[in-house]
Amino acid sequence: MSQDHQALVERAEHYQMLVENLKDVVLTVSPHGELTYCSPVVTEFGGYDVEPELGHHIGKYIADEADLARIERYFQQPNVAPRTRSTEFLFKPANNTAPFAVELSIKPIVREDRLVSYHCVMRDIADRKRAEEERATLERQLLNAQKMKAIGMLTGGIAHDMNNMLGVVMSAASLIESNLGSDDPNMVDVKDILTSCRRSRELAHVLLRFAHPRAPARIRIRMNDVIGDVLKLLQYSVRKKIEIVTELNEALSEIEGDDHQCQQALLHVCLNAIESMGDAGRLTIATKNRMLDSEQSVGRYRLAPGRYVQVEVTDTGQGMEESVIREIFDPLYSAHRERASVHPAGPAEPVSGGNSPCVVDVSSDPEHGTTVTLWFSAWRSERGGGTRPQHNPVEAPNGAPPLGILFVDDEELVLSTGCRLLKNMGYRVFTASNGQRAIELYRQNKDDISLVVLDLIMPVMDGAATFEALKRIDSTVKVLISSGYDKDEKVQALLQGGVVGFLHKPFDSQRLVETVANALNG
Repeated sequence: MSQDHQALVERAEHYQMLVENLKDVVLTVSPHGELTYCSPVVTEFGGYDVEPELGHHIGKYIADEADLARIERYFQQPNVAPRTRSTEFLFKPANNTAPFAVELSIKPIVREDRLVSYHCVMRDIADRKRAEEERATLERQLLNAQKMKAIGMLTGGIAHDMNNMLGVVMSAASLIESNLGSDDPNMVDVKDILTSCRRSRELAHVLLRFAHPRAPARIRIRMNDVIGDVLKLLQYSVRKKIEIVTELNEALSEIEGDDHQCQQALLHVCLNAIESMGDAGRLTIATKNRMLDSEQSVGRYRLAPGRYVQVEVTDTGQGMEESVIREIFDPLYSAHRERASVHPAGPAEPVSGGNSPCVVDVSSDPEHGTTVTLWFSAWRSERGGGTRPQHNPVEAPNGAPPLGILFVDDEELVLSTGCRLLKNMGYRVFTASNGQRAIELYRQNKDDISLVVLDLIMPVMDGAATFEALKRIDSTVKVLISSGYDKDEKVQALLQGGVVGFLHKPFDSQRLVETVANALNG
């Protein structure tokens, strides 16, 4: 045997070894798609024996008819350029297991301008496709999270500006009210204005809490109040033919947890219930006290003996599949009608009502819709009763000039109406539209200023920085922080650092006089 021939044999054996040890399946296919060679790994790859496969069309491996038609058209092309092309299809294993994704690389072999065969490599890409799907899912979730954040920022900005405008209207209406006699015919209109503003203020506060959730807190919660906040939000989402009915226990026990998280959980349940009913139906929200004398099973969970608060949300829509039931607390989930179907009973899922655990039980019936039941552990002792104390403006000692108040706010109309309200109460008022100006005024008039009412969010210098600067001038300065947002961590830190009180915007004359009086007396 010549050396050249020996070299060719060795090279052929070398390439055969490479081909047979590849994890990918190597194929040789005739111009019309019949298999003329198949590497042995096809047995491990898809459960096929090598020899019986020869002569069969490559379409035998293709599970999807659309893929098959596309690849057949490719093999039937009369003129094929000698370049490698790649395509993907679902591979059909021999053992009737689930098809999986493969990539097929096809290299036409052309000799003397004539197509003689195709050299193909078939690779398992199921893991890669799963990774791509997971990445796409994560990208969608990230995009949705970014959309939610943008919506939250927009909602918060609108609610904040609405608070300031409401504050101006409420302050002006309070001033008019104070100048009218009780028998004045305009008094009814002024009181209607104030009532509408207070209701709008509550809605703005709900939107602010929705847009800017604070860190979970441990506070006593009245679930009936949480339901009231949710109903304010729902009135803008409910179709006219959907009726909302409440059956609230007026003597409902309190729970411990975070009101914002409880509100979010309840809101998601209600929105999905509304979506499942389409254009018409009834949504019923009921609360009741429950006393368990012994351990009781709720779905897959067991509740210990004790007192509980139960919230039931019942709709007259379609039921839910088991896979849907597990998703109802996802903030990005929407129970569209086409996804809804009947499920006789869903598992209980634990969620968080702030720092107080809550167990949720879901049941569904084709004729009676779906009921979601939330179980909260009741607070150990009930909130005490009592009447709200009455506060009057703090008066200066006889013969002394009126007490001075430095009112600081970057909104011109809020500053103007707030100043007029305070003057109308008998105080001497200094005004500043930013923190730097407030510091200058306090440094010049600190002996005449008994209290600083300081807006928290301002340009140039915010309320926190202004407060620290005021303390450097006078360590005994009394500062009342004003904001349209709830008492978040920043406000709590200021209160712990020496701020004497918190004035929630927008405010009317009653809230202003009470808060200012408490701060001056504190």
